[in-house]
Amino acid sequence: MVRGLRLSLLGTVTVILLFAWLAYRGFTITYQAPDTLGKLMAVGVTTWITLQAILHIGVVTGSVPPTGLPLPLVSYGGSSMLVTLAAIGLLINIWRACVSEGTLDANDHIRWWDWRPYLPSSGSR
Repeated sequence: MVRGLRLSLLGTVTVILLFAWLAYRGFTITYQAPDTLGKLMAVGVTTWITLQAILHIGVVTGSVPPTGLPLPLVSYGGSSMLVTLAAIGLLINIWRACVSEGTLDANDHIRWWDWRPYLPSSGSR
């Protein structure tokens, strides 16, 4: 019984920390976005996912009345998962625009899957 309680507490804290990390990275991308549309989209997506997670956690703890919203990226639901993943895809696209514009230092953030072969333009020589 005690071991199961420890594992559930560890899982709960891990999920909350992952949502906090997502909010931190989303608002960092918002701050560094190269244009106004990117800033508005990034803050909208980040706020939407973060508030939905906070509201769901509040429902589970009993401090907020039940709303029927799923926990993003965790709760079962095909359409909710699809829309949330599409929104995170938009956030990643804004991040890539930040990197290409030079507004975000990407030395520590680019991983092996972000490297692509770039062909020189015809007028570069």
